[in-house]
Amino acid sequence: MKSSARHQVRFATGLFVFVGLVALTGCGFTSIGDGLPDDIDCTSCHGSEGNPAPPVSVSGTDETSTLGVGAHRAHLDDGEFRRAVSCNECHVVPRGVDDEGHVDPLPAELTWGGLATANGSAPVWDRDDAVCSNVYCHGATLSGGSNTEPVWTRVGEGQADCGTCHGNPPPAPHPDFDECNLCHEGTVEADGSINLEGGLHINGNVDVPGLTCGSCHGSGENAAPPVSLSGSSETSDIGVGAHQSHVRDGKLRKAVACTECHVLPDQVNSDGHIDPPPAEVRFGPLAGTGGLEPEWDRGSEACSNTWCHGASLAGGGNKAPVWTEVGTGQTACGTCHGSPPPAPHPQVDECHSCHSGTVRVDGSIDVAAGRHIDGVKDVPSGTCSACHGNQENAAPPVSLSGSFDTGDIEVGAHQSHLKDGTLRKAVACDECHVVPVSLEDDGHMDGSPAEVVFGDLASTGGLEGEWNRDSGVCGNVYCHGASLAGGGITQPIWNLVGAGQAACGTCHGFPPPQPHPALDQCWLCHPGTVKANGEIDVAGGLHINGVKDVPGGACNDCHGSDANPAPPKSLSGSFNTADTEVGAHQAHLNDGQFSKAMACSECHEIPDTLLAAGHMDAAPAEVEFGVLATTGGLKPIWSRETNICTNVYCHGASLTGGSLTNPDWTKAGQGQVNCGTCHGMPPAS
Repeated sequence: MKSSARHQVRFATGLFVFVGLVALTGCGFTSIGDGLPDDIDCTSCHGSEGNPAPPVSVSGTDETSTLGVGAHRAHLDDGEFRRAVSCNECHVVPRGVDDEGHVDPLPAELTWGGLATANGSAPVWDRDDAVCSNVYCHGATLSGGSNTEPVWTRVGEGQADCGTCHGNPPPAPHPDFDECNLCHEGTVEADGSINLEGGLHINGNVDVPGLTCGSCHGSGENAAPPVSLSGSSETSDIGVGAHQSHVRDGKLRKAVACTECHVLPDQVNSDGHIDPPPAEVRFGPLAGTGGLEPEWDRGSEACSNTWCHGASLAGGGNKAPVWTEVGTGQTACGTCHGSPPPAPHPQVDECHSCHSGTVRVDGSIDVAAGRHIDGVKDVPSGTCSACHGNQENAAPPVSLSGSFDTGDIEVGAHQSHLKDGTLRKAVACDECHVVPVSLEDDGHMDGSPAEVVFGDLASTGGLEGEWNRDSGVCGNVYCHGASLAGGGITQPIWNLVGAGQAACGTCHGFPPPQPHPALDQCWLCHPGTVKANGEIDVAGGLHINGVKDVPGGACNDCHGSDANPAPPKSLSGSFNTADTEVGAHQAHLNDGQFSKAMACSECHEIPDTLLAAGHMDAAPAEVEFGVLATTGGLKPIWSRETNICTNVYCHGASLTGGSLTNPDWTKAGQGQVNCGTCHGMPPAS
């Protein structure tokens, strides 16, 4: 068909009245038939032989400056940068001439395909300005392009040259070199031309078939700068800085993984990888050890609050080193933590003694072992005495400050308690402190001074011990006699060792005051506690054990005599009947002229044991009259002030004619109980 004839067919009705006449195969250039000539196809109405895209446009023009022609052929023919684009990347391609949307009113509709919308692009066509914008094909998702919105009708003006869709090279974080084939070998030839046959340029992907991290930044040794993405090798540049100090083994630690400061992408176009610089710093688990929240300040070029540089340790000289001041000693020993750390860490610098798996004998870090700056305080062979105390026990000296002086409060009387002495076996550490199971237990190394938490022994009997660090005094503790009587120093000064503060008689009287018997032969009642020579039986373990141990005591061990338990001798040691504590006890407890011996229970409540309530809780002994004294319903009365019992049956209170029914207790043997003193002789009628 000649050109004039084609135009006559194309415009015969003005609006393509071919509806229902022709079925086409989507610009496949093969007619299906329907009674029309076999050579009728897409090019019968627009385009030219072999390609349905204008020119010629449906209006018959072939000028690229017109909208109907424009850059159609620049897209539908193979070019310098890409093979031909399919028609359906910009239009819906009909299968038949009467398909909906094909020959409806002009202009032709643009419906974007997969390539134009790749990577989330949302293309827009502005017919007035003849411009496509936000399309993948012209670099909407790339950076650095000089003309990502070319004008459709300005064909041949260099709008699609290299560098118009993306920088040549793209700006950082893309590496700053233009040998594109090094990373994109399947896309770009060695001479810089595009490999059209490969089909990888402008295909919706960033194709980097053999790329490694070191292809763009870093070197053959590792992926960290230098070289930076800007091409710099200077550590004073923030893009380089201390990268190599971290990713290579050093004097203090093995190499740190890149993931401790950055998110590593799975591939080159992963989210967040090659988005606008600078690279994001996202700290990993090492930097945040112990719940820290590290921070990176690009302005000051410093990391802060990171575990790696000692944020949770004590005494470090530089916990926020400047990233770009490499080689200035910012990470020397002592910058992250004291060397040694301050107390409560022991003040010794032989680190290997406690950290044998971390520090060598010569003081150097065992980098190969990997235990330094690993998120754990490694003390593999440590015992309590590795930090304080000595080979004998864990208590100072030596103190954490390195002191041996008992005048120092950190040393004080530790050894006086932790070693067997003349008065008691060694006291357990947990009587004054919470003993940790491991080095890292809460409350162990959280700060000085060590907390004093009194244990069961100190609290015997419900006492609540008190520690005053300022005065160095323990108060209200059982161990020093707070619940006993007569002690001369029940609140000894902790750091006044060797001054006799724990001698016999400092915790309780020697002997204790009444109601304790006034004799110093302690072994008589406390044979398991005190030896016959007066020494404490330390090995027996009964002295200062929370219990008053009187295993074999009888009543007359403390008062009375071999004959009976009634005085003499009294608890005060008296044998004088004129003393109230002695008085007429024996006159009642022995058979006499007028009555057989009375039971003790006629005047006192007899305790079941030495420690029964009311027995030794106070002096003088209580008088509680029994059955005989109260015969006939009498209610006797004892007056200690007058030493007289009144209204008692035993002395004739219910009888008549007695001359002395209220005898004086302290006048034993003076005829107060002669015949006729209790009742008349004979009694009155």
